[in-house]
Amino acid sequence: MAHSYIRRRLFVSIAGICAVFLFWTFPAVRIKGYTALGLSLGPSYRQLYGEMERLSQHDLALPFPEGKNGRYVKFSVQANFLGWNNCLNERLMNAHLAYVSDRAYVFADYWWAPEHYPFPPAPRSGTRTPMNALIAGPVVGGSWHPEKTLPIDPLHTNPPRAISERWWETVCPPSSRRLINTEDIKPHILGGLDHAPGQLIFDTWHKILLSANESCVEITYTSLNNDTFPQIFDLRLWGGQRILDLWDAFSRSPVSTLLRPSQIVVSAVQNNIELGIFHAKPNLGRLPMPKADDDDPFRRMLAVHLRRGDYVQHCPFLVGVGAGHYGWSQLPFLPDVAKHRLPSSEEPEGKATAFKMCLPQIHEVVLRAQEVKQDWERVLGAPHLDIIYLLTNERGEFLNHLIAALLRNGWPTVKTTRDLQLNDEELDVGMAVDMEIAKRAEVFVGNGVRAFYSISADFPNALSFSSGLRSPAMWFISGLFGNEAFYDTLARSTLPGFEDEARALISKGEATVARLEKQIAALEALRDQELANLAALKYSISPVRLLPPEILSEIFLDVVETAPETMRFRAALIISAVCVYWRQLVLKTPRMWTPRVIIKHSRPRVPHALATTQEILERSSPLLIGIVIVSPGFPYTNSSLSRNLELKTAIQPLVDVAMSAASRWKDLTANFNIIPYLAAIGEDDSFTPKKTRIGFVQHKPLRQRFGIAHLPPVVATYRLEAGAYFQILAAHQSTRPMHIRCQPARVRVVLPHLETLAVVLSDRHTLDPFFIALSFPALIELSITRVSSSMGGLALANSLSRSRRLSTLVIQQSDINSDDLLQILGSTPSLTTLEISYCLECIDDALLEELTYQPDTPMRPLIPFLSALRLVRIADNHDVDVLAAMIQSRWWPDTDFTQYSVTRLRSVHIEAWDDDIRGLSDDFEAMITSLRDEGLDVLIR
Repeated sequence: MAHSYIRRRLFVSIAGICAVFLFWTFPAVRIKGYTALGLSLGPSYRQLYGEMERLSQHDLALPFPEGKNGRYVKFSVQANFLGWNNCLNERLMNAHLAYVSDRAYVFADYWWAPEHYPFPPAPRSGTRTPMNALIAGPVVGGSWHPEKTLPIDPLHTNPPRAISERWWETVCPPSSRRLINTEDIKPHILGGLDHAPGQLIFDTWHKILLSANESCVEITYTSLNNDTFPQIFDLRLWGGQRILDLWDAFSRSPVSTLLRPSQIVVSAVQNNIELGIFHAKPNLGRLPMPKADDDDPFRRMLAVHLRRGDYVQHCPFLVGVGAGHYGWSQLPFLPDVAKHRLPSSEEPEGKATAFKMCLPQIHEVVLRAQEVKQDWERVLGAPHLDIIYLLTNERGEFLNHLIAALLRNGWPTVKTTRDLQLNDEELDVGMAVDMEIAKRAEVFVGNGVRAFYSISADFPNALSFSSGLRSPAMWFISGLFGNEAFYDTLARSTLPGFEDEARALISKGEATVARLEKQIAALEALRDQELANLAALKYSISPVRLLPPEILSEIFLDVVETAPETMRFRAALIISAVCVYWRQLVLKTPRMWTPRVIIKHSRPRVPHALATTQEILERSSPLLIGIVIVSPGFPYTNSSLSRNLELKTAIQPLVDVAMSAASRWKDLTANFNIIPYLAAIGEDDSFTPKKTRIGFVQHKPLRQRFGIAHLPPVVATYRLEAGAYFQILAAHQSTRPMHIRCQPARVRVVLPHLETLAVVLSDRHTLDPFFIALSFPALIELSITRVSSSMGGLALANSLSRSRRLSTLVIQQSDINSDDLLQILGSTPSLTTLEISYCLECIDDALLEELTYQPDTPMRPLIPFLSALRLVRIADNHDVDVLAAMIQSRWWPDTDFTQYSVTRLRSVHIEAWDDDIRGLSDDFEAMITSLRDEGLDVLIR
């Protein structure tokens, strides 16, 4: 009896030792839910927890935004005890919210639902798996910038890294935490718990987290009585289309673009590849199979997510409540959604079709797999699919019958989740292993099988295209954020103490905007520097450097000659400033310097103007060139212009410069009587080529200054009375040759109803025939382009005197002088708006004095009803003090006060001829500022 007892004890001991040896030596003998000894022993993850605690960001000495003064957020409200996909969806979105809020995400273990735990029975205290056993990447403490080649988000250049739940207890002790209860926020978001837009939910929480001054923020809830799903991104949101608002931003977020499988998952897949599990005849030994570059089983694999088990009871419930696609499965670009393959529960046969998609039968699975295989190989011309892998929780006869049916249908290799050889840690994360296999497969069909299939892209997009009903299907996704709708919600907020909260949000928002503006400015400066470097590098290898000088010169000429005539010299100067070689080329090309040259009196600010003009004339040699001589303005005098010593002294240097190129004159124009200055060369053919046209634009009104309007020695096409022509002939007996065109006056036409008139003139026509022949008694607005003294400024004044209602006058691109303008304005006393654009000699001190209101004199100023004055691109021929006096004389801040015989100015806009801002005295600037503060719309530059 004793020997028998000893033998039994020895046998049990040996059996136990062997079992333990087999258990630890061959962990692959475990199957789903049980060990070889029938014990419920999940992995301890001691090594993984150790690595987690040694993360480099777990250091109080780190600088902001990490370390003891960093910014952190813990979502204690996040879901547990549900299927992995439900928890993963929410955790990834929480991590994305933390990222855009510049806070470190606190990642926590995944707690299993007891019925899903792979080592049953689950302990009553609960079972959990560390997050970094399931996934890898920034969500579980990885770097936001693992590869320097990846672009850095300009809005989040230094985001804090995620920390573990244990380190949270160290860096954020309870006394330092700000608790935010979701019950205080969610019901007050526009739309409430069931209908708030997804973007509005995100924006609301983003603003709260971003504006919170506390380092440590914890999102909590009180109980499930008021809200069954207290999470920020709860099941109500994931179960409807409101979640789709967040797809575009979330799919681009590094939370999803940097999401990776854990090392445990990668090792599990690699081990099964080496064991040949995905081949028809697996290598069940421990030695790896030989590798071949072209023997990748996933390139020939169709992966199918076939959920059964609990779905046998769950599908009738889902169909009964009219459940639809879940989460990202609702994206409109997915085939099932686009084709409306899941009918509405209200449609006939809708529930029956939905039930087939939720819980397909064997023949439906086989048929769908065959359809996918044929479509894939026919349309895409992709590699042949001959492996089918079933991700499934089925373990009964149904699975055996399905495998047999697939083999009979021509699939040479059929593998399932049950075929995987996994150790305890790999078995614990088996759902993530299945997800990685599905991601690597060439084609993936989501849950339920009838629902849809899609191409599996690079990881993290792998399973983002999975489709199915509201099932805990598994997701790896790719996503950014927006907060436009938050302000609308803020305005409707009814939270207690909202005013203080709003002020804090405003202060924080303003600080954020200021910080972003500085970052933007720095980035713009960096961009501009890089653009300059790129431009220099591109120019160094540009084909233009290889062009012969003759071709390059033609290119320069094309640029210069297509520019407006007044801008051609500037274009030439800009080109010559590019480099020394281009400058030499421009200087050696006379055609670059042949636009009409304007010779003006040197002003104090440009003392070398005449010398520069002389140099330009020399550069244009030997080509013909047009000359325009502009005399300086002087006060009225009763003496003849030719006898005015002061004026002659000023004009003579201008004529001398013009005379230096007399043999190359193409045409000569002056705003004074130049004939006396040409007397010395009048008989000398060497100075004036036969093709030269000489004319002059009258500087003062005919009756006041000259007695004769135009004295052209070669061409006279101006319309004068008969006596005027005889005076010309008598005064210029040496002229050779002369062409005179006499145009008789036409019958005047009256347009009694014309109110608005725009006239565009050319050099070939005068104003006389047009304005003498017409009358516009009802004219209110007049715009004239390209009017000059030689074209009949006096005729314009006479004609406008008949338009007594004229209130708006616009003169553009004119070379009339201030005397012409005085005549015109004297004939239009009813003007309220005056605009003069691109006129060199229109505005001087004499004209401004005529516009100045002097209350001590009985004389009214010109255009007394003027309220809007706009002078654009005018020459600097006036003194700023005279201009200031004119403006001040016609302005008073009191709108109820009316000056005697003059209207109050409303707006004054004056721009100088060149683009440079004029140098104005401090007193003048102060006067302008004062007028602007008093209400006058004034702009002077």
